Amino acid sequence: MINCNINSDEISIFEGKKYNHTYGELTQNGIKTIIDYVIQTNNNDNLNKYTFYDLGCGSANTLKYACDITNFKKLIGIEFSKIRYKIAQQNIFDKCNIQLINNDILSSKIKYDKPKSIIYISNLCFPDNINVKLAKKLSKELKSNSIVFSSKLLPISISHNLLNIKLEQSWKSDSNAYMYVIN
Repeated sequence: MINCNINSDEISIFEGKKYNHTYGELTQNGIKTIIDYVIQTNNNDNLNKYTFYDLGCGSANTLKYACDITNFKKLIGIEFSKIRYKIAQQNIFDKCNIQLINNDILSSKIKYDKPKSIIYISNLCFPDNINVKLAKKLSKELKSNSIVFSSKLLPISISHNLLNIKLEQSWKSDSNAYMYVIN
């Protein structure tokens, strides 16, 4: 795992927004598991019509793994930290169709409204009020056939099927996670 520590100035920015700056990431086996679930859900292993989002992408390793494993139409990483964003830029140099965005995942400038979106968010350390805001945004913007993977339950209000799954994360090989298939 690439060192994604941030400095005290950035920690203050996170704290000012009531965000947690703790960092962990999905492993290569974790992204393989996500891809397998998407393939099973859609009965199709061709993911070239899907956009994959990594919310809080850190070093962008998850995006690199996804690029190496399958053929997503587009991979989008959103990272709030300027330091981690710069690390991600260096890490993905010339890799697939990856777009990095240095912004807040709750920003009105960011839309999760692409048809057939797959979203991964490691939100375990997010305070409840941030998870509620994210769930409201996703509930407004997600299209049918989108899939959300999260490490903590999200109160998504649109019609969906929910599965409890296990994902390999950098901090635990069998972390509880949730898969929301939007109807």
